[in-house]
Amino acid sequence: MAQLFLKTASAKFIICACAWKRNWLKRTSLISISKRGAAVDIEFVTQMLQLAHGHQYPALKRRGTLDALKGLRDANILKASEFNLLHDGYLFLRRLDHRLRLEQDQSIDAFEADPARLDGIARTLGYDGGEKTDGKTSPRGAGKKLLRDYETRREKIRACYERYFLPK
Repeated sequence: MAQLFLKTASAKFIICACAWKRNWLKRTSLISISKRGAAVDIEFVTQMLQLAHGHQYPALKRRGTLDALKGLRDANILKASEFNLLHDGYLFLRRLDHRLRLEQDQSIDAFEADPARLDGIARTLGYDGGEKTDGKTSPRGAGKKLLRDYETRREKIRACYERYFLPK
């Protein structure tokens, strides 16, 4: 009986903590890197397709997400467009995550949604500001492009995820 109580209490605590985090993120200018359309969605799609088709295609039994995506494409389980979206999206999200970790010097769950604060990270990821002042390109605007790219990719990744797992 005590074990059941502890499991129930732990589950309730986790649910409350997750709800608190969601509400806190809504009230701040932070963007969660583990929300809908993030790398975890790509990993989940990949693993579920491996489980669903692995018995039929032994070559799908691969460990890394990128290798598994290639196997799913080679077996014609993923369309070329889906493969490109998930593969490129995964690389983008992992690079962004790594840059954010380097800047913060710690593991993070969210990052600032303020484009001006993201300009430096955006430039290290290859974004330029594109704003011309006195004939020179200004770094301003790079963070805005990064945020726009992040949101666009995230929405497309989530739409791909939902095509496989949500009832029609």
